[in-house]
Amino acid sequence: MEFTDDMIDRIDEMDQAVYQMCLVFLQFSDTDDLDTKFPWNVEAIGEIYDSTVEILRRNGYKVCDPCVESSESDPDRYCDVKECGFDICSLHP
Repeated sequence: MEFTDDMIDRIDEMDQAVYQMCLVFLQFSDTDDLDTKFPWNVEAIGEIYDSTVEILRRNGYKVCDPCVESSESDPDRYCDVKECGFDICSLHP
């Protein structure tokens, strides 16, 4: 199973939103030397991203967080509407 182009676009949009949020919290602007002051860090962005999704869902908000998971117990699983709480999903084929 693979991410659809729409799923990838959604993840990219959310990653960029997390990065921009960090710039606001750190009081950096797009004109600062961000490659030095706050370089793109996949681990940090991923941790903030996951925490944000968890907090929003815990507070009753529906969040579209595309994922594809493979494990021994649950192989090849797409995220689904049971997880996000939406009635329909336009990201899946």
